[in-house]
Amino acid sequence: MAVVRRFLAGSSGLKRRNASIFAFILATVGCSFERPSALDAFDGDSSLFPGLGVGAFCVASEECRDGLVCVASACRPAGNREANDKCILSAECKPGLVCGIFGACVQADTTEVGGPCSVDSDCQQGLYCKRKGISGHCARHNTLFRDLFEPCAETADCLAGLVCSARSHQCVPGSLLLNPDIFPGITCAPEEELPFGARMVVPRAGVESPFYDFPFPTDVRRKAGRIDLSSHPRPGPGPAGFDSLGALLDAASEDLDGFGVNPLISFRFTREVDASSLRMGFTVRFVDLTTGAEVPGLVQFVAKRDKYSCGNRVVIRPPHGVPLVGGRQYAVVITRGIRSVGNQAPVPLDDLEALLGPAEPAADPPL
Repeated sequence: MAVVRRFLAGSSGLKRRNASIFAFILATVGCSFERPSALDAFDGDSSLFPGLGVGAFCVASEECRDGLVCVASACRPAGNREANDKCILSAECKPGLVCGIFGACVQADTTEVGGPCSVDSDCQQGLYCKRKGISGHCARHNTLFRDLFEPCAETADCLAGLVCSARSHQCVPGSLLLNPDIFPGITCAPEEELPFGARMVVPRAGVESPFYDFPFPTDVRRKAGRIDLSSHPRPGPGPAGFDSLGALLDAASEDLDGFGVNPLISFRFTREVDASSLRMGFTVRFVDLTTGAEVPGLVQFVAKRDKYSCGNRVVIRPPHGVPLVGGRQYAVVITRGIRSVGNQAPVPLDDLEALLGPAEPAADPPL
């Protein structure tokens, strides 16, 4: 953090007394990396599917789960649902149709066993897509015929339309809208008791904190000459059985020695920020630490949370077509001139006061 203190003292040409510095971010530019968002997920609550399951003894169809009927004293898939009707099992749909990835009956394709596929509907009726990563091949189910929330070791154990959860090892809906393995997102703690300000929780080994509760990208997230994304939230394998984002994070940490030349620079606040108070060159400064010159940038406020970051983010980026220069170090400074929607001035939170102090805190190595 020594370079930060020299910068804040005015060695770069931006005087501390003029800027009234409130928050900062420091990062070395290298290659680009962006993070995606995802769908909301069903939480695996079996009470959302009331009624008896496949094979259960019944007297009347009303006792059976939606999509099943009572036949010969047992609940069986109705097999009468039309294209685009909702479903959980493929056998609930009419012949030629299967239950698709969005929980509706769709036309089955003609691909045979061993042929390439991405989803079950790429295969002939009665087969399923045995995926590895984002692709797979058409395969047969075995003879276990496990129903919703029954135990399984692989998707072949489950009735068509269901998949075997990698987390619970139960047969669960194959629909992306109902599958409980879809990453629900990080937990965001209430912040009503905190004053208005930017979160500045310096990452510490062995201490959990939301990844984006410290500005990003930042040289704090670099280790041994490479960027370190090991603590970034990961969605897990999900229905595909392969954590594609986790693999991307690992590859980035192994291969990249810096961040993007077209970065999205994020600060997270405890309250909604008054967007009119965010003014590039005044309350928000974007500085090339190699030359000491300010660089152009665009700033906006994003109130909505996503699956990897809690809400109330101020996001800064270079204009389109004006990338940063690779191999240089940049800083973004947000001053006390910004205001919340309630016209509150920001106060230092978390580790910010220590970071802005005149000396490195000897008792706290991460600082």
